[in-house]
Amino acid sequence: MNGTPPGSNVYHLPAAILMAAEPAPRPLSRARRLRNLWWHLRLTLSALRAVLIRPRPLAHDAVYLDGAAEMIERRHPRPLKPAVVIDFAMARDRLRAALEA
Repeated sequence: MNGTPPGSNVYHLPAAILMAAEPAPRPLSRARRLRNLWWHLRLTLSALRAVLIRPRPLAHDAVYLDGAAEMIERRHPRPLKPAVVIDFAMARDRLRAALEA
């Protein structure tokens, strides 16, 4: 065993340079705080009204909620047909013939 330690992979970053502290932002005015409060209240009441007033399913409709997917009218699937195979060599030949003519 060799007495020398292996190469270190630890890197030391230089100490952070302290910058001058930025001044604290000015507190909001009373009018600005009231306007913010007003909009928060409006949006909260709007969300609550949307939740409380939304239509609820009737009791007899609750039986059909499990099978709701079957009640939706589905589009008819496209009829199956064989895939269209594009023959690029034949298409090139037709294009050359059209350009020569």
